[in-house]
Amino acid sequence: MIYSQPLHLLTTIPTGCLHKILKMATIVQEITTNAVEILSTVSVEVAMVGLAAIVWFTATGTVLFPKGSKKCLAQGLEDHVRNSSGKWSPRLATIREAKEKVSQSKGKSVPVKSFPKPVPSSDAARVTTRVKEEFLARDIRACGKSGNLQGAIELFDNAGGHAKSSFSLNAMLEACIECGNIKMAADYFSKAESVADVVSYNIMMKGYLAQGDETTATALLRQISEKGLSATHSSYHGLVNARVCAQDRAGAWKLVDEMQVAGVVPNMVTCSILVKSKTNSANEVSKVLALVDTLDLQMDEIFFATVVESCARTNSLDLLSKQTAKFARQGGSVALAAPTYGSMIRAYGQMWDVKRVWELWT
Repeated sequence: MIYSQPLHLLTTIPTGCLHKILKMATIVQEITTNAVEILSTVSVEVAMVGLAAIVWFTATGTVLFPKGSKKCLAQGLEDHVRNSSGKWSPRLATIREAKEKVSQSKGKSVPVKSFPKPVPSSDAARVTTRVKEEFLARDIRACGKSGNLQGAIELFDNAGGHAKSSFSLNAMLEACIECGNIKMAADYFSKAESVADVVSYNIMMKGYLAQGDETTATALLRQISEKGLSATHSSYHGLVNARVCAQDRAGAWKLVDEMQVAGVVPNMVTCSILVKSKTNSANEVSKVLALVDTLDLQMDEIFFATVVESCARTNSLDLLSKQTAKFARQGGSVALAAPTYGSMIRAYGQMWDVKRVWELWT
């Protein structure tokens, strides 16, 4: 009943006017819809521009000024920074860039405080040189291992300043010795002796020992101290091994004494070389193990297996039992491999110690 009268009035409006009213209503609706869409699009664009500006400022630290306002805005920011701190701030680098853009656009030069550009440090230069030397040494060693001595020579001779380091020299010496050319190695060593380090001497000693030339190797060992260098374990181990192989136990122990005098403390490798001799007596094996105890060295499985073999060969059952207990206390018994267990069973079997054999077996 409430709407009956207005609806009744619509029936009195002429048909042509009614069509025009409906058409105008449709147009107004379309305009309203389009306006809403435009406003939504504009708001999205404004938000995107704002977000882009924030990202730009975060990444670059610079501000883009509207045309015509760069100079006054830059000057105002510069005055603000100066007045607030009283000193030139690193932030003024950004303001300085804005002032330069203004001056360039107007063809005028504005005096701007200069900031020194960063230059590569000496440390960075040394790192770069070291990397180049490592790549050179890697390629030279690769040539040596493949038997291409001529390729190694060409790399070293054409390397220029990078070949004047001990790192590159050692790679060249290793390549020569790998290819069995000790004479070529000696030639390069003599030419670059001024840059040779203890590793260079160790490599040359290894090469001469491989040729059976203990005399020259021993002479090089003496030169290490004469050159003011400090010998390492590798400096002595090759000669100790040569004496052990020659069954010269006295000569081997003399070198061990020299090691200790030079401040090089014997390690597990030294003891392994001494104990592996098949001509060792029970006293010799006991002497090596006493050295291990004195130096408080922890046995690994390889050394323990060598001890087992030596004790079995010299019928040193008591010594074997003592070392087995020591190895177990160090927590090594659980890591024994099958060959080591086999050696121990054989050793106790030779002594007719059935109880110990059964313990090892189970």
